Amino acid sequence: MKKKLLKKQNKEALSISNGKYRILFKNIPNNIFFKDLDSIYVICNKNFANEFGISIDDFPGKTDFDLFPKELAKKYREDDRRIINNRLTLEYTEKYVKNGKEYIANTIKTAVVNEDNEVIGIIGLYRDVT
Repeated sequence: MKKKLLKKQNKEALSISNGKYRILFKNIPNNIFFKDLDSIYVICNKNFANEFGISIDDFPGKTDFDLFPKELAKKYREDDRRIINNRLTLEYTEKYVKNGKEYIANTIKTAVVNEDNEVIGIIGLYRDVT
């Protein structure tokens, strides 16, 4: 039963990459991403992908450990778990490292809930405010 539920949640998470949601992601001027329950990136917009020099098509399946230094990736994973487990929305300003250079970003992350009131992942929006 648990495997069936997980499959359903993954299917819902992947559906965000289709149709009207793709249009929204494409046109939001900030960096935006969606992660599944395991903190694996499902989709992002071009602005987010450009930050890392990765094409949008190559982003699905990546994790924070693929993109950030280990300690920062661990922090992001912990934040994700807290958001998912408590259905939170968090907004914070923090330092991040990209290509060895330090930046400051304003970030908002929130749990994404489906029609059955089940958390299926996290959506995040951030912008560089350095």
